[in-house]
Amino acid sequence: MKNHKMQIKNIRFLDDINCINDALSEYIDVVIENYEGYHYTLTVTTPKFFVAKIEDERMNFTEPGTITIFINLLTEAIITRAIEARVGYNGYSLKLYQSTDAIDPSIFKKLEAEGLEEWKSWKEDKE
Repeated sequence: MKNHKMQIKNIRFLDDINCINDALSEYIDVVIENYEGYHYTLTVTTPKFFVAKIEDERMNFTEPGTITIFINLLTEAIITRAIEARVGYNGYSLKLYQSTDAIDPSIFKKLEAEGLEEWKSWKEDKE
């Protein structure tokens, strides 16, 4: 199957990128729209902001949530390049992440069982 790069139609910042006070220690929420009409929301943040948030909220780990991209400096050019890199071919990581709430978790147990059976069959053939 041939891969085609997901074409981004629009990147929209949910806050004014020009109003960021400290480009080394901030975050911004972004909506990506592709030409198929799908929208994906993600957060772009700096490591410095993320560490401060963890310390302020006294968290030992992060829980699942919005897709987060880490960059060193919040500028429109860097954010755009980071998003394009994250989208990758077919936008698979975005599509999968955005649809996880709709996936029935039991499908993973079924796939795991099928994979185990295939592995056992392969192992028996090798012996």
